[in-house]
Order: sequence, then structure tokens, then C-alpha cells
Amino acid sequence: MQGERAGVRGRFCLALVLTLATSTATASSRQETYDHILDSVVAHHHLPGIALGVIGHGKIVYTATRGETIAGSSHMIDTDTLFKIASNSKAMATALLARYTPTPGSTCIPARR
Repeated sequence: MQGERAGVRGRFCLALVLTLATSTATASSRQETYDHILDSVVAHHHLPGIALGVIGHGKIVYTATRGETIAGSSHMIDTDTLFKIASNSKAMATALLARYTPTPGSTCIPARR
């Protein structure tokens, strides 16, 4: 159970950190930035594996996978791996959207600049 919480916390942390990465960076520096953030989160939270995709301006700007589907299984994560994330994605999406709400109770989400 503790491992599951660390994994959820790690995925949530990664999602929030990636929202703060600069959108004005060049493609190669963005790749390096995302790689560094991803590797740091995986190491800090001891995640057995993760898959990540970042969308910018309606296009996929970054994809990466790290680790195994099950710790110690030697089955590496790839772009077709399905995760048992259940309803956690709803909470993560809500938290990310809340970061862009200008004032409490507002329903307007401003465009990023």
C-alpha cells in the first residue's frame, strides 16, 4: 500500500512539475529538461516505472518511458504499456486545472503565455 501511495504521489508531483517547465525552450533543451525532471522524479520517489507524454499547443512535444511494468519483472515499459491508474487521473487533472484558476470560485482557465 505504501508503494502505491508513493507511486501516485510521484506521478502527481511529475505532472505538477512539468506544468512549470518553460514552453519557450528550444526542442533540444526542452527534451533535456523533461528528461532531467523525469529521471529526478523516478529516483526521488523510487518508482519502478513510468510513461510520460507532454502536449504543447495541441501537439506531442515529448514522450518517454522508464523502468519495468512490475518491479523486478524485467518487463520494460514501452509506448503500448497500459497502467492500472483507475480514477487517479481525475484527481491529477483536477489539480492541474486548479493551478490555472485565477481566483477561488472562478470557472475561467486562462491561456498560458
